[in-house]
Amino acid sequence: MPGPPRSKALTAYFIRIGYYDSEGCLDTLDYAISSDEILKEALFIPNVFTPNGYGINDVFRVTGSEECIMEMSIYDRWGNLLYTTQTAPFVWDDRVKGGEPAGEGAYVYLIRFSRFVRAGTVSLIR
Repeated sequence: MPGPPRSKALTAYFIRIGYYDSEGCLDTLDYAISSDEILKEALFIPNVFTPNGYGINDVFRVTGSEECIMEMSIYDRWGNLLYTTQTAPFVWDDRVKGGEPAGEGAYVYLIRFSRFVRAGTVSLIR
């Protein structure tokens, strides 16, 4: 019988920077960064969108690491699930269950990546 699913191994990058100062002495700086840190820094999650049909900021969309998203969910301020998807593209156009547009206000997003979760609020402005 197969064992439990295994998570992907973290990839670490080791960086060494060396330089000579004005007196000819070598100085070095060693730094390690994981692939998860790189992924987290590459994300842009907007804090507001305006679904008014003008073609600018009409949808809530995470950019920078879309291929690593596993699920995106949107909740109202009372914790009711309004929208969820596990299929790309991970975009919310302000429609809730039943196809009705959501009202103006603040909403909570929960975005699951392969090895971490991001949560926050996004404001919908008309």
